Amino acid sequence: MPQPTSEIAVLLTGAFHAFGGIETFNRSLIHALDHIAASRNLRVRVFSLLDQTAAASATPYLTSGRLQFRGFRGSRTRFALSACHAARSADIVIIGHANLLPLLLMMNVPTMNAPLRTRSFKCLIAHGIEVWKPLPRLQTLGASRLDRILCVSAYTQREMLRLNSLPADRFRVFPNTLDPVYARARHARRDRAALGLPAGPMLLSVSRLAPSERYKNVAAVIAALPQVLRQVPDAFYVIVGDGAERQPFLDLARRLGLASKVFLPGAVPDALLPSYYAASDLFVLPSTKEGFGIVFLEAMEHAKPCIGARAGGIPEVVRDGVTGLLLDPSDLPRALPHALLHLLTDPVLRHTMGERGREDLDRTFAFPHFRDRLQHTLFPTAAAEAPEPVCATPKLA
Repeated sequence: MPQPTSEIAVLLTGAFHAFGGIETFNRSLIHALDHIAASRNLRVRVFSLLDQTAAASATPYLTSGRLQFRGFRGSRTRFALSACHAARSADIVIIGHANLLPLLLMMNVPTMNAPLRTRSFKCLIAHGIEVWKPLPRLQTLGASRLDRILCVSAYTQREMLRLNSLPADRFRVFPNTLDPVYARARHARRDRAALGLPAGPMLLSVSRLAPSERYKNVAAVIAALPQVLRQVPDAFYVIVGDGAERQPFLDLARRLGLASKVFLPGAVPDALLPSYYAASDLFVLPSTKEGFGIVFLEAMEHAKPCIGARAGGIPEVVRDGVTGLLLDPSDLPRALPHALLHLLTDPVLRHTMGERGREDLDRTFAFPHFRDRLQHTLFPTAAAEAPEPVCATPKLA
C-alpha cells in the first residue's frame, strides 16, 4: 500500500473533449483528486491525450491550486514522453484506460531529470469492454506491474479476472458517479412545449448513435412502440444523441408509421439535457455491453424509473423491481413491450421506483462516496486494510 505521498501522476485518454461514460468518470476523478490534494498537501499532475492543451472546461474542476492539467490534442508521442517523464518521479501513478498500460513499461527507465522511484503505487481504472477480453501482450506486461485495478462494476472485475492471469487481490470494485460539477449546476428547465415535444407519456434514451453502439438496442425500443401504442396511444419516444445511426433510426420510425412518435433532437447542449430527463416519464436503454451505465444515474437523479438489460454492469446500478425493470437480452422483442406497458400504465409504480432510484443515487453513487473511496484506495488506514471479497457485487441498499 502507498505511504503518504507528495506527487501523483494521472494518465488519461480524455476528460473534456467529449461527453461519455469514460469522460464523465475522468472528470469526476480529476475533481476528487483536486479535493484530496487540498486536504493532504499533494501535487497532482494530469496528462490527457485527447484534450486541448489547457482545456478551459477543466477550470471548474480545479479549485485547490494543487492540480495541474495538461492536454495533448491527440499527439501520442508528446503525451507518452511527457506523461512517462512525470510518472517516473511520482509516488502514485493512475492509468485511466487499459490502452495506456504499455506506458508502464516506459516508466521503468530512469532519466537524469526524473530518477525512477524505488517503489511507486500503480493503479488502473477498468471500465468495460476494453478489458472483457484477453489483453494484448504489451497491455498484459503493463498490467503485471499494477498494484491495484479499480473496476467500475463487479461484472467488469469478473470478466477481466476470468480472461487474464492477474492476481485477484489486486482488484477492487469502484462504482462510477455523476459529473460533480455538472450535477451541481442549476440550469433553467424548459418544458415540453419549449422542447418541441407533445403531451403524453414520454420514453427517453440518451446515447451516442454510432454503428459501434448498436448493442444499446435503441432500434429494439423503436420496434416495440407499435405494441405499446395500441394500449397507450399518446406515448412517444425521444432519443437524445447524434451519430451515423440517427438517420437509420428516423427511417425505421417512418417505415413503422411512427414518424410522429419518435423524436431525435440530436446532440443537445449540456445545459439542456436535464430538461429532457425532467420531461420524461421513464428512461429506457436495453444495452447489453455497459460496464456501468452512467445514463442510468442521470435518470435516477431526476427520479425516473429505468428499463435496462440484465447484462454487463447494469444490474449493479438498476435494481430489478425496485428502481426499474431488467430484461433478458435474448428476449427483448417480447419482454420490452411488456415492460414499457407495465410502467406506462402504472404511474404510482413509476413514481415509487423513481424515488427509490434517487435514494440509491444519494446513498451509494453520489460524488462524496466516489471521492472517499478514491482516498481510501490511495491512502488506506491501517484498520481498514483487510482484503475485500473478490468479485462481490457492491451493496446497493
